[in-house]
Amino acid sequence: ALELGDVQVGSGTLTVSGTGITQATGSTITQAAGAGAAQFNAGAGVLQLDSANTFTGAVSLNNSGNHDVTLDNGTHALTLGTSTLGSGTFSLEGTGQTTLAGNLTTTGGAITLSGPVALGSPTTGINTTGGGATAGAAITFSGALDGASGLTLDAGTAGAVTLAGTVGGTTALTGLTVTAGSFSANALNIGGGLSVTTRAGDITQGGAGAFKVAGTSNFTAMNGHAITLDNTDNDFQDAVTATGTGVSITAHDDLTIDTLNNGSNGTVSLIAGGALLLPTGAIDTGTADLTLAANGGTLTAPGALSGANVTLSSQGDITLSDAVKATG
Repeated sequence: ALELGDVQVGSGTLTVSGTGITQATGSTITQAAGAGAAQFNAGAGVLQLDSANTFTGAVSLNNSGNHDVTLDNGTHALTLGTSTLGSGTFSLEGTGQTTLAGNLTTTGGAITLSGPVALGSPTTGINTTGGGATAGAAITFSGALDGASGLTLDAGTAGAVTLAGTVGGTTALTGLTVTAGSFSANALNIGGGLSVTTRAGDITQGGAGAFKVAGTSNFTAMNGHAITLDNTDNDFQDAVTATGTGVSITAHDDLTIDTLNNGSNGTVSLIAGGALLLPTGAIDTGTADLTLAANGGTLTAPGALSGANVTLSSQGDITLSDAVKATG
């Protein structure tokens, strides 16, 4: 493996290649202001740039195999370019803001991005399913995430996607598409559409943040898993499509459910702070309860409603165009 001591780089580019790249204890890599791109090619080896470095040019990382990768830019701003990594974990450390200027791909290695992140391209993709690793691995954003960009996160069939910080708090994302084993997010502000599909776990809200989505929202929790989006400040400004076994969605204002597919005996709770408009298809919760509330407007149900205990409430009129059946 190649071990780097202190490295000072002027305004040019930096390229480092070796089978494994590490830094000596206490050493740093420092690029001058306005420096060119820095590229590190570690082959089938580790890539550990874990000192408080100062990269001013865009950094690209490449390795393969089950070898971990760490990048630390300390308190300084960092631009991360297109990077392709193996099946080891990737950890982006440091407290400075990171701008993602390209796609980030691993072959089944988990990705953790610490500190604030900005999206620097019109579209950005982060995935852990490269090289045919369909199971994927976890993708975690620990801090804030901003940028007028469409973001796609693909954690495969098993990896968890966790957005622990506020997303779009300063600049709303233009769109967010997630494929994962499970999904949890704190606060989301999406200027376009939101699509979340999970195959091995639930779709949930973590922390105290609410979801604000200007475009359509599509939530699909496959294989018997649930959707639980119960923050009373959620703001779904366009239609919502939901598929899961157990669907609970709350909104501060009007809530329009375009399509609802509920698995066998899954509880359904749809609560609007304004009006609630339900889909034309039937809603059947089997032996579970069905709760529908329009706390600031009308409740409109074109399709049949059935469940163990069926609770309907509205501040305005309740319009029922088909049968209502409570078996509890």
